Amino acid sequence: MSTANLTTNTNGQFFSNSSYLPNATTITAPSAPGTYTIKAVYTDPDNSTWNASVGILVINQTVDQLKVTADKSVYIGGEEVVITAQAIRIVGDYILYTENVSINGTIRDSNKNIISFFNCTTDTQGQCLYVTTANTTNGEYIVELDNFKTFTTFTVSAFDFTVYMKDELGQSLKNTFSKNEQASVDVTVFTNRTDEIYTFDGYISDASGNVVKLINTTTLDTNNSYNNRFVFTADSLTFDFNVYTATVTVTKTGGGSITSSTSFEVRDWTLGFQKRDQASGFEYSYSTFGNQSVFLEIYPKYRSNGSVLAWANESFFNITLEDKLGNQLRRMTPFWNISCGLEGCYEFSFTTPSTAAKYTLIVALADQEDTQTAQKTITVIDKVISAQTTNNDGDIKELFGTNEFVYLTMDSYNTTDTTVNLTNAEIVSVTYMNGSSLSYSKADTFSDMNISNSDKEWAWNTTLQRFKLTTPRAGGLYDVIISANNGTLGATARFLVNPYDICVVAKNTPGDVNSQTGYYYAWQFQTTDTIYFEMIATQANNPTGKAEADNFTISSNSTSHGMASACTVDTQQKQVVSNATVVIEEVKNTRSGKIFTLNTTESSCQASDNEGKYTCTVKATEDWDGGSYSVQMKYTGEDQETTDIVYGLFEARAFYVYGWADTWQNKPSSNITLTVQMYEAGNNWWSSYGSAGLSGSISVEKIEYEGNPGDEIWPPLTYNYTNISNASTDVTTGQGSIILRAEFSQDGQWRTGRYRAILKATDDGGNVDYGYAYFEVKRWDVYGIPVDCDSNGCSHKSYFNSKDNISLFIRIVEVSC
Repeated sequence: MSTANLTTNTNGQFFSNSSYLPNATTITAPSAPGTYTIKAVYTDPDNSTWNASVGILVINQTVDQLKVTADKSVYIGGEEVVITAQAIRIVGDYILYTENVSINGTIRDSNKNIISFFNCTTDTQGQCLYVTTANTTNGEYIVELDNFKTFTTFTVSAFDFTVYMKDELGQSLKNTFSKNEQASVDVTVFTNRTDEIYTFDGYISDASGNVVKLINTTTLDTNNSYNNRFVFTADSLTFDFNVYTATVTVTKTGGGSITSSTSFEVRDWTLGFQKRDQASGFEYSYSTFGNQSVFLEIYPKYRSNGSVLAWANESFFNITLEDKLGNQLRRMTPFWNISCGLEGCYEFSFTTPSTAAKYTLIVALADQEDTQTAQKTITVIDKVISAQTTNNDGDIKELFGTNEFVYLTMDSYNTTDTTVNLTNAEIVSVTYMNGSSLSYSKADTFSDMNISNSDKEWAWNTTLQRFKLTTPRAGGLYDVIISANNGTLGATARFLVNPYDICVVAKNTPGDVNSQTGYYYAWQFQTTDTIYFEMIATQANNPTGKAEADNFTISSNSTSHGMASACTVDTQQKQVVSNATVVIEEVKNTRSGKIFTLNTTESSCQASDNEGKYTCTVKATEDWDGGSYSVQMKYTGEDQETTDIVYGLFEARAFYVYGWADTWQNKPSSNITLTVQMYEAGNNWWSSYGSAGLSGSISVEKIEYEGNPGDEIWPPLTYNYTNISNASTDVTTGQGSIILRAEFSQDGQWRTGRYRAILKATDDGGNVDYGYAYFEVKRWDVYGIPVDCDSNGCSHKSYFNSKDNISLFIRIVEVSC
């Protein structure tokens, strides 16, 4: 259709016109939409020709990229599969969506053989759905759009399982290990059966695909869910500094097998960088205007102790800024700055390009054995636009009832003007927290909107620079995407619909809890227990200001020893919610992600009185797995339109291991005393805790260091406590104490920061479980709160307008213990 002659540079490369090469040959897209191929033919000095080609898609709308997702990652054969395709337009830092884009796609097996074709056209939300049925053959499947412009994968399996990298105890998720450190490949199969047999085996390969270690056949132990781990040592003879993949095949006896993988890396040090805390030159996140000086800090740290590398110097770094075509625009050299962080850092700066676009900042550091690279996306913008939820007067407001409108007040500025008025703006989409999109129509003016109208509408007022939206009837979190100035600017906002204030607390009886009944409010239970939730619902009062914890409809009311306290709601001062319908929607183990099937005949909710109190009974068809649980319940008001979602929390274990430091903040020279408990949840323990627990032993298996606030380390480091074998205690009445002496810490005293001790408890019957005890080491206690001061003094203030000055009250005292 068209031809062009291109000349290679000294590296044998040729480029078309771009902002980086404005004088290069321009390649113009065809005028008609369709799929095209760009073919390059190179003739070498010997008159031999070489061919290469790439496919492009030409459409009538502006689209920067396509995206495809499946509604789940794992399906059972024959299960419904919902595929969502999106046409995305990127405006500055924000993602907008394009409607009326025709998208072609295929579903393929792991060998890329086509299983089926599909086509759909994006709606006003920039997305379209294709619903199909999962193939009955187990394996991995690929969903691609327009000849692999983008793709995603999903798995079809007869059973659901997870594979993670963890520490050798199987207690901490971990994907970075030092040489000669122990690691484990942890596999869990989710099933309601206890009479099945599962095993897994596999191999560990390096980044080049070479197998370096076999994963021996391991049988999964059953406890409702099947779990076990393969423990290995990242020894220096087998493992170099590299990225590795653990590939496992899980086999169900008589039920097929499925393969999956997880990755980890072996490093003795890690590389990270971030913008400077103060005067970084960025407007927000990593976005800034063109021709601005920006400042960043590099923190290369030892994995062994979290300290900054001693051997690194400026010449070992390679720092570059590249555009999206890989053209190198900047090259920087860092310098050592002793004043940043706790121990100093390597700092560098550069001037951002003038063209608004996304750029890649790459930092590389090399020693004789290892080279590591870290990168971040730097966005150069020409305007800043933001949206804040407010009331009709422009005061900050984040919580809204169903009988009021939501307002979004816009704010915009550029490098020369502190305030830039938007000429036009529109609501692109409103999405509920479960992913469903709401259909809104545009009203001409604010006065055209009626709160009693069931239609969802929005209106824009240019003078006020403000949106007005009809509030949805379902309580929860909503995301709004906004387009302005004819689609050249984009912004996002969030608001919370809070129709009811609902207090939730778990208990061990469907009836009343008081001193006469002998029952308790509690959040810890045994794995065989039936769980009960007591709830009190009142009509919400949603004031102006930022949303705070008291505004949320989630409350565990947790106290010590696994007990909880009753909801304290003044039903005489607040309007109660009577005649509501409460339904249990989902019970999920928050650690494993397993969703439990409920005994529908015994699991239900009903009103306890006419003052807004309800009781829900939660009983599974099986025993609970060990772990914490989230119970999602849906409230429907008497009008049958207003709904709200509330979550109840509980924990289930065969027995509990609980520990705490007698003093939370300790000096580096302090000995740490841990009080530890081992008990079964129930009336016997709660009626006389501290003397009616289990007998056995509790030991500290290892201590992990998590870094300092603002300088956290993840995954945490294994801390070298040299007397770990003696950090244990016998437990006879459910309670004991363990002393961690500073003289046995890594340097004879504790490093400042946060720690967690992994506790292993063994009861007299040989049953084992794990728990944590946390403590902190500090030299000073620093505390600060925002305040509002006048001639009468200062008082706490929790929210401010965007242009307000903020005053902080700061207290610094020496840690006393």
